[in-house]
Amino acid sequence: MRQGDPLSPLLFCAVMDWTLSQLDPRLGLRLAGGEALNHLAFADDMALETSSREAMHRLFCELESELSKFGLYPNPRKSEAFRISNSGRHKKWYCDDTPFLTLGGQQVPVLNIQSTYRYLGIKTGAVKRSAMALQTG
Repeated sequence: MRQGDPLSPLLFCAVMDWTLSQLDPRLGLRLAGGEALNHLAFADDMALETSSREAMHRLFCELESELSKFGLYPNPRKSEAFRISNSGRHKKWYCDDTPFLTLGGQQVPVLNIQSTYRYLGIKTGAVKRSAMALQTG
């Protein structure tokens, strides 16, 4: 298929849909109704959701393995990890910015509490700071 072919986006969406359906649902977060959620995706933007570091490692490996069947590989330079942990003793949550994931043998950058990232073209993060917010706040 040539680049720019009108069938290309449909084929890409079919591959992504199949790939994401192959991810182990037990590795996701449990929602109030009992459903499990392990990813959010729109086109080529994706967010993986798990409740533990080990589950995220497994989910990353599954994603890489399934995508590689189609000659697709996630780009570690365009990927970021954001991990929220809790301290039971202090009864507080915190953003753990210790690197813990790799893609294609390269370290995935980890966001801290001050970091921002783009999802669906919108800049977001745990702490929203902008000139607009400072003027109105």
